Amino acid sequence: MKNEEEFVRALAASPGEVAVSLAFADWLEERGDLKAQFIRLWAKLWSSEYKEGSFEQIHMLAENYRNAAETLDRQWLIRVGRARQWVDRQLAITLVRVYLRMRHGRKEDRQWLGFQREYTSETWGMYFWRQNPALIKPSRVAFRKQTCLKVDKITGAIGELNFNKQSGYSWVTFRDDFLNPLVCNSL
Repeated sequence: MKNEEEFVRALAASPGEVAVSLAFADWLEERGDLKAQFIRLWAKLWSSEYKEGSFEQIHMLAENYRNAAETLDRQWLIRVGRARQWVDRQLAITLVRVYLRMRHGRKEDRQWLGFQREYTSETWGMYFWRQNPALIKPSRVAFRKQTCLKVDKITGAIGELNFNKQSGYSWVTFRDDFLNPLVCNSL
C-alpha cells in the first residue's frame, strides 16, 4: 500500500485482522513515525487473553498503550478508530477484568460483568455486580450491589461511578497503581 488512507481502508475492510495493523505499523516505522509503536502495543493488547496468571502483564501492557495514546494526535486516533475500533467489546472486557483484579482484588470467578448500552460513541458502558446477579432478588438493593463502569474506546481508560456524601456521584479514574483517584466529569 502506498499511503495511510489505503491502510485505513484496509483496516475498515478487515477490522479483526491483526496482520493488516502490523503491516501498517511496519509502513509507519519505515517512515520514522512513532505511531508504529502504538499500533504494535495495541496488537499485543488486543490479542492478550485474560487469565489469572497474566493480569499483571496485561495491566503493564495496557498502561504502556494508554501512555502511548496520550502522546498521539487525538484526531488521528479517532479517524483510524472509525475504521477499526481500538477498544472493541472483547478488549473492554479484558481491561475491566484486569481493573477489577488490580483495584478490587476480584478474581475472574467473582467478576460478573454486563454491558449497558454504548455510553457514548467514545466509551463502553458496563456494569460489575458484587455477587452473582442470578442470586440477587429484584429490589432496590440490587442497584447497590452493582458498580457502573465506562471504558474509553480509544485509550482503554476505565472510569468508575462513585458516591461521596458531600458531592454526590462522580466518575473516578485510576492510573498506574490504581491507588490515586483522579475525579473527573467525563472520561
